[in-house]
Amino acid sequence: IDYDFWGVLAIFFPAVTGIMAGANISGDLRDPSSDIPLGTLTAIGISTVVYMLLAVFVGAVTARYELISNELAMALICVWEGIVLIGIYAATLSSAIASLVGAPRILQAVANDKLFPFKFLLYFAKSDKDGNPIRGYFLSFAIAFCCNLIGELNAIAPLISQFFMLTYFLINMACFALEISKSPGWRPSFKYFNKWTSGFGALICLVIMFLLNWAYALVAGLIAFLLYMYVEFTEPEVNWGSAPQARKYYDAYKSILKLRSGKKHIKNWRPGVLVLVRDPIKRPQMMLYAQTLKK
Repeated sequence: IDYDFWGVLAIFFPAVTGIMAGANISGDLRDPSSDIPLGTLTAIGISTVVYMLLAVFVGAVTARYELISNELAMALICVWEGIVLIGIYAATLSSAIASLVGAPRILQAVANDKLFPFKFLLYFAKSDKDGNPIRGYFLSFAIAFCCNLIGELNAIAPLISQFFMLTYFLINMACFALEISKSPGWRPSFKYFNKWTSGFGALICLVIMFLLNWAYALVAGLIAFLLYMYVEFTEPEVNWGSAPQARKYYDAYKSILKLRSGKKHIKNWRPGVLVLVRDPIKRPQMMLYAQTLKK
């Protein structure tokens, strides 16, 4: 068995992707602005310490051959083999529950916003009286069950890592775009937040995607790009207060201010027409006539 560093990272990375669990259920938290940073950073700190100590202790008492070839090498150094199996089932169940809770809610939000013209998505927009997307739970379970039927989790893990990396890349890019858009509604309360950390994080995620597997990275990136271009082209009737919208307003505002400092010339002069009309939508002819005077 020949694994390099990036191959092992691609297999191991899905084990540390639970940091989005809090964000996926932000609607159910009492105070998301404080609960998510505190819970996420605490979980990352504890997990990092545990994984580092585990790597040192297991590597110190286990032969290299066993670590490479035996997937249950920890059972060899454990007092009772059943503890390892219980831990595996508990960790697997915990990760599965986190994904089963988050993914159906995201699917439900996409269906409610009607971003895509697929009618079958509307089936997953409905929920029970408590707001739980029961139909999405069954879909997520079916997809996970079909992946398990492949029987080779080491082949599935790199692909899962790509989509997780892509998710983190988009989250970092969204934070960076909102920060440079100067949107008044974007006011992160986390005192250590900085736009450059978000931009650098997005760059790191993109680089790691190609280092893990450049073919998977191209496929995942192409899928995300096509979905984005479709939403950008169709312009669905949703108003999120997006970063591009805020940036357009900011650029227009700066351009208007620059007109005050620029020198006027007769060749660039245009009249400012004031059209007195009650409803511009019902009287578009008046607006078009006024527009022709300015050309």
